[in-house]
Formats: sequence, structure tokens, C-alpha cells
Amino acid sequence: MHPTDAKPPGGRETIPPRERESNLGAAARLGILLPVAGAILLLATVLLLAPPVARAPAFRPAPAERSESPPPGASAAPAPVPAQRLEAEGPDGEPALPPPGKGRLRVFLVDPPEGPRKGDCLVAIGPTALLLAPGKAVEKTAIVPLGSDRCAFEDLPDAGYLVRASGEGLSAVSAPVEVGPACRVVTINLALRRTVFVDGAVLDEEATPLEGVLVRLEEERPGGARLEAASDPSGRYRIDGVSSGLYRLFVGPRESPLLEPVRVALENAPLRHDVRLPVFGSLEVTVVDEAGLPLPARLDGFGPPGGTFHGEVSPEGTFLARNLPAGDYRVSARARGSEQRYAEAKVVAREKAALRVVLRPAR
Repeated sequence: MHPTDAKPPGGRETIPPRERESNLGAAARLGILLPVAGAILLLATVLLLAPPVARAPAFRPAPAERSESPPPGASAAPAPVPAQRLEAEGPDGEPALPPPGKGRLRVFLVDPPEGPRKGDCLVAIGPTALLLAPGKAVEKTAIVPLGSDRCAFEDLPDAGYLVRASGEGLSAVSAPVEVGPACRVVTINLALRRTVFVDGAVLDEEATPLEGVLVRLEEERPGGARLEAASDPSGRYRIDGVSSGLYRLFVGPRESPLLEPVRVALENAPLRHDVRLPVFGSLEVTVVDEAGLPLPARLDGFGPPGGTFHGEVSPEGTFLARNLPAGDYRVSARARGSEQRYAEAKVVAREKAALRVVLRPAR
């Protein structure tokens, strides 16, 4: 028998010492790894089963405001500015306004609701009492042709202006604007409207219609419109083509009205205005030569307030002055080739007075 095949007493095999130490080390490492693996498995299970936790947004610092003045030692290069801002501002960042006397006014026209206009429009500017603006306004006009809707006025002094547009069958609401240090480039819109009319009846205190009474409108602005009409045999009158604006309404002769003027405001609607006057008289003047033949003479009559008349004698040599207040009158008659003559007459209410004037040949 070989010595290595010998067995210990009792039949047990004997493990060599080196092999026994190797087995003990493996068992020790396994004992350490198993608890670690179990802990890792438990932690993974907890993490998978735990609810998600909301994450706070990441903090981002706000951008620092740009300093107007550069820090010491830094270059003072200006930030880029848009082109339109460069045009609107001066070197110090203030609005680049035109100098005094170089104001600019742009006017845009808006057609009436009834339809587009059918002709040219006249746009006028001038002084106004509606604005307490320093300076003296100038008067200018411009034509806006058919097919265009705008015009411009250049080189305007600082002042308050009234802007107005007008045309055939059209008017516009006047617009006051101020050109001054606060704004020397002004843009406005004017809404065009159809012209309106003013009508009514002229009666006396006894409700009798009066024929031939002059009714006129004078606009309250420099260079404003002046429109008039005379009453017909039924006492009716009508003034057409009236633009929107403020007017004074007169009744009677221009130099000597029968009543105090009435102030009226016209927009986009017709106006009815009836007139009541005192009971008047009339004067019939006949002009003849020394032979008793009628002369084509010119007459001018002057009497009490409202009692002024002018006219030409008819071929028959007569002239009837209607609607004269009662009182004393002085009548001037003159004809070609004849001497001028003055005559006196007295007018009574409800009556027709008669005056005969004889002109002698001029020497």
C-alpha cells in the first residue's frame, strides 16, 4: 500500500490544511456578500415603490439691469438704437421736433356714410378762438382732388388752428388743433358730411306771410360762408348748401337788420327757423322827368332801424319797398343825365304810402 492512500483511524478522510483554509475564506466572503446583496435589493424595492417627489424649479438669477453709465474702466460705446427711434429722437433722447415756424399739419378726409364724394375738396386752416394757444395762426388752403384723401400744410407757426373741409354738396365738422412746443407734427381726421339746409316761414304779428324778407346766414369764422334767401309770396324761405358749423342768422337788410341776430349750430341735420316780425307798411316810389315820363333811376331809402332799402325803378318808373317799419324815411333818387334828388316820406303800419320824385336834367 502506498503511503498516501492510508486513511485515519475510524475511516474518516483528513482534509489538508491549505484546502481547509481556502474553504473557510470562501464561506466568510459569502456571509458578507449575502447581507449586502439583500440590503441593495431592499433599497431598490423601496425606491421603486416610493411616490415621486416634486422637484423645485431651478433658480435662475434675474438679468441685471443695464446701467446708464458704464463702469469705471469700461468703454462708453452706446447700445444700438432702431432706425425709427433715431429719427424720432434727438441726440439727448428728446423728441426731435421741428423748430418754431416749421410745424406740420396732415389732414385725412373720411367720406360720408352715404357714399364716397364725387368731387374735389377744399381744406382751409386759419385762426380760431376755440383754443387759448399762444401765437398767431396763418391762413392756408389746399385742394384734395378726387381719388385722394389727404393733404399737408408745412411751415406753420406755433398757434391754434381751425381746420375745415368743404366741397360741392359736402361739409365737415371743424376741428381745432394746436401746433406748439408739445407737438409740431399734427395729424387729424375730418369726417365729411352732406350739406344741409335751413328753412322756415316769415310772418308778422298777425300771422300774415311776408314776401321779400331777406334771411341770411353768416358763419362765425374768418372767411366763413355767407348764404341768404328771400321769402316767397307765401312767406317761405330756404337756404341750401349749408355746411356744418356755427352761424348767426340775420333777418332784414344787411346794414340794418330787423331783429337781433340768432346764433345757431348746424351739424348733419336740416334746421327749421320761423321768424315773427312786427306789422309793417310799404312805400311805392315813382320817378319821372319834368315831362312826367318814367325814368330808370336808382333808389336808396333810409328810415328807422330795419327800414333800409335799395333798388332799381322798373321801366314803368315805379318801385315798391315792402316790409318797412313805421316811421319817417329819406329817399335818394338818381338817374343818368339827371340831377340827384332827395325826398321825404312817412310810412304807416298796414298801409302803403306813395312818393313821387321828379328829376331835372343835369346842368
